[in-house]
Amino acid sequence: MRLLFVLVFLVGCGSAPATPVAPVAPGDALTVREAPPVAQLNPNETVLLVPGELPHTPLRFDYPVGAEGGYVGEVTMNMKMKIAGQDQPPQIAAPPPFEVGLRVTERDGDQMTMTETLNDNMTEEIRTTRGVVREGKPSMFLLPEEPVGVGARWRARVNAPAGNAVVPITLECELKARGAETAQIQCDGVGDMSALNGDPQLPGHVEEGHINIHFDVRFGLLTPTYRGDLELEFVIIGTLDAGDPYEMANATTIVFR
Repeated sequence: MRLLFVLVFLVGCGSAPATPVAPVAPGDALTVREAPPVAQLNPNETVLLVPGELPHTPLRFDYPVGAEGGYVGEVTMNMKMKIAGQDQPPQIAAPPPFEVGLRVTERDGDQMTMTETLNDNMTEEIRTTRGVVREGKPSMFLLPEEPVGVGARWRARVNAPAGNAVVPITLECELKARGAETAQIQCDGVGDMSALNGDPQLPGHVEEGHINIHFDVRFGLLTPTYRGDLELEFVIIGTLDAGDPYEMANATTIVFR
């Protein structure tokens, strides 16, 4: 899922090639909620809010060596940009469907070495059965430490990759369903995008920005598979090098299958 968020950022900032996006109709503003203050959590930390129904058992990604999976993602998006108060035509393109392959190559207790392949580009990382990615890399799906049941809710702090920076996001998640091999989780998150100031993929100076995320995903407990959808909205307000103020808003939906 780390590669997914890199992709979303690149799409939103106009550096991913593909099919053109239809422009936003005049007066058709994107609705993006104002982000509330971010809870003070450490990266990769979770706080259990409600344990859920009995029985309570550990919720883990328990993938054995050789387990393979992944997902195909389909992206739709809508973007609006204003410079000095004037609407601008979109200068971006949504990517075609993309396929991510996942494979477990090593397992040591609660740590797994996994390869992640996107468009023939392979990365390797070590993540725990709770979803924490080692070596300082961002994690996205974080499971609670405590045993839980259906209806459990927890809060997590993650750092999402965005260009040359990371965006701190606070997620509040709920375990909606659970079986022997799969579980369904819904999460809502908010984040502060002011950390992107100075990123070369964004114009001028970023003064403020926030991001809202919602995802509803059914993931494999025994194989690394993901099915569901993710909705992402962000607003960035800044000033161009020439001094003109600008506003950028993006709404993206990704369906996993």
